[in-house]
Amino acid sequence: MSERPVTAQLSRHARQRAAEMGVPTKWIKHMIRNPDLCRPGRAGRMDDWLVVSDAHPDIAVVYRQHPNGEITVLTVLRRTYEEYTR
Repeated sequence: MSERPVTAQLSRHARQRAAEMGVPTKWIKHMIRNPDLCRPGRAGRMDDWLVVSDAHPDIAVVYRQHPNGEITVLTVLRRTYEEYTR
């Protein structure tokens, strides 16, 4: 029997952002399982990841991979190709 992939849990903030943007949670989970690009989300935090997928080109997802393998989606963002400084 094969193991099922870990299902990402969305934080309250991520659920709110997804609802505001009209993004179904299944899109978010699909992006985490099938990213086209995955990179560290914050300098110095190797457990935070930003993912994008060509299947959903208008959004980006930031999630945290916990040591036990669980995944928590931290936020959903509009995907931009412009560089900006916070």
